[in-house]
Amino acid sequence: MHYFKPLSTALFSALMFTGAYGQGQATLMAPQDIGAQWVGKKIVARDPKGNPLEFQIRSDGTAEVAGSNWSDKGTWRLSGDGYCATWKRIRAGQERCFTVQVAGTTVTILNPDQSVSGVLLRVSDQ
Repeated sequence: MHYFKPLSTALFSALMFTGAYGQGQATLMAPQDIGAQWVGKKIVARDPKGNPLEFQIRSDGTAEVAGSNWSDKGTWRLSGDGYCATWKRIRAGQERCFTVQVAGTTVTILNPDQSVSGVLLRVSDQ
């Protein structure tokens, strides 16, 4: 996995972004679509402060995330309405679940309290 050098410390989960609000009708991405579109791909996102980060979720349930001077490894799983991630260091190993909102071309990852965790910039093959 290629890590960005100029990234600042940002919590992943995740992982991503500024609001999709005001860009038309927003819908939640179905968990099976998250799995189909993200598993095995490199996901580049922007955290709420605008810092880029990248992460990868794998079919074996493992995951990696990286910012400028940090990285973490963990696990992930699909949930009833999104996905959940557990990192070794982020949140002291506590699992957090997210929903993924799509409004037009903007894909936003939302925390459980509906605050923005990040905005997807691109998803690409390794």
